[in-house]
Amino acid sequence: MSKKISSKLRAFGLLLNRIFSSKYFTYAIIIIFVLQAIYILFSVKIGVPPDELTHIRFIEFYAKQENLSPIISSQTDSFALGDVTREVSYLYHYLMSLVLRITELAGLSAYVFLRFAGLAMTVATLFFVIRTAKLLEVPNKVIATSLLVVTNMAQFLLMSIAINNDNAIWLLTAASIFVLVKLWQSKTGQLRYLLWLVVLLVFGVIIKKTFMPLALIFTLTATYYLWQNRNKFKDLFASFKFIEIVMSLIIIVGIGLVGERVGINLIKYNKIDAVCDQIHSVENCKNYGVYRRNFELYETAGTRTREINILQFKLAWAQKTVARSFGVQAWPGEIETPVVFNLSVIALLTLALVYGLKNWRSDTATLLILAVSLYYIVFNMLVNYSLYKRWGVFDLALQGRYIFPILVPLVIFSTYILWRGLGAQGLTRLRMPLAIVVISSVIFVSGLQLFVSDTRFISNPIKPVIIFNSSNAISKYEPGY
Repeated sequence: MSKKISSKLRAFGLLLNRIFSSKYFTYAIIIIFVLQAIYILFSVKIGVPPDELTHIRFIEFYAKQENLSPIISSQTDSFALGDVTREVSYLYHYLMSLVLRITELAGLSAYVFLRFAGLAMTVATLFFVIRTAKLLEVPNKVIATSLLVVTNMAQFLLMSIAINNDNAIWLLTAASIFVLVKLWQSKTGQLRYLLWLVVLLVFGVIIKKTFMPLALIFTLTATYYLWQNRNKFKDLFASFKFIEIVMSLIIIVGIGLVGERVGINLIKYNKIDAVCDQIHSVENCKNYGVYRRNFELYETAGTRTREINILQFKLAWAQKTVARSFGVQAWPGEIETPVVFNLSVIALLTLALVYGLKNWRSDTATLLILAVSLYYIVFNMLVNYSLYKRWGVFDLALQGRYIFPILVPLVIFSTYILWRGLGAQGLTRLRMPLAIVVISSVIFVSGLQLFVSDTRFISNPIKPVIIFNSSNAISKYEPGY
C-alpha cells in the first residue's frame, strides 16, 4: 500500500513539474491574473485604492489647461492638490491628460479607461521581468511559482488596476533591469541599450520622485559597466545611427524637463520637491490634505514619545510591510495578514539573501538584482524611520506598496536562489512541495478572496463602477516625502 501511495505521489510530482515547466502555464497564470484584476477593476469603487482620487484630480487638472504645455507657470486655484507649479512627480498625470484629450473621455468612462491603462502597465511589468529571468536562464517552474505568489497578493491586485503613477514606476523599474542585463550581456548594440536606460531613468524621475533612489543605483551600475569597458568607447559610439540620434534628442528633452523641475527647485528652494508654503500662502496650502496633516503633526510633535529604537522599528516595519503587501490597505480601511504568515515570508527572503551572499560568485547578475531590491527596501525603511523620529507616528508613510517597484524581480530571483540552494544541498525533492505550500498559503490568506469577503471594498460587480465618497478624507498613510 505504501509503495502505491509513494508511486502515485511521485507521478503527481512529475505531473506538477511538467505543468510548472510549461511556458503555456506561465501565460495561463497571467491570463488568470488579468481576469481577477478586471473583476476588481469593475467591482472596487473609484477612490478606494490609495490616493486614487488625488491622481484623478491631477490628471483632470492638466486636461483642463488651455494649452498643451506640461509646465504650469502660476496657480490660483485647485489648492486641494497642493502646489502643482513645482511638483516633481507630474509626468504621469500630464501624459494621461493627453490621452483624455485625444479620446475625449470624461467622468466614469475616463476612470475605467485609466484603470485599464494601469493594468496594461502592470502586465507589461510582468513580461519585462519574465524576459529578464529568461536572459539569466531562470527555469520556467521558478517563474511560474513566483508569478503565482505575486499575482495572488491582494494589495498587488488592487494597485494593478489603480489610477496611480505607481504602475508606471513598476514598469520603468522592470524595463531598467531588463535593459541593464541586456547591456551587460550584449556584444553588439550596447549603445542603444545604454541610451534606452538613460531615457528610462531621466523620465522616471519626473513620473514619481520615489524612483530617484532606483535611478541612482541603476546609474552607478551602468557607470561601472562603462568603466569596465572604457577601452571599447570608440567601438561603442561607432554604432551611432539614426535611432541613436532620435533617442539622444529624447534624452535632451528629458534632461531639460528634469532641470526645469528638479534643478530650479534645488536652486530656488533648496529642495528636490518644494514645500507648498514656500510658494503659496499657508492658508491656501491647508486645503491640501498632506500639508494640513504635516502642519498639525508639526504643531504636536513634542507631545508624542518615541518609544522604540531603530532595531525594534526595523522588526516592526518588516512585519507591517509584509502584512500590508499581502493584505489590503485602502481608503475604507485595511486588512493585515497573520503575523505567523508575515514572519514566514521574512524568513524565506532572509534565507535567499544569506544563501545568495554566500554563493554570489556563481551568479553575480542574480545577486545584483537581489541587492538592488534589498537596497530599495532598506531605503524605504530609513525614510519611514526618519519620519517616525520627526513626527512620532509609526504608521506614517508605511505602506507595503512602496516596495512594489522591486516586488516582482525580488520574488522571482529570491525564489530562484532558494531553488538553487535546495538543489545544492541535495534537497531537490523538497522544491515542489515547498512551492505548493507557499502558493497555497498566499492564496488562502491573501488574494481575491480578501476583497470578495469584505463589503468595504467591493460593490456589486454587475453594476457599473461607482465613485467612493472621500472628499474630506486624508489618509494617515500618504507619503508626504
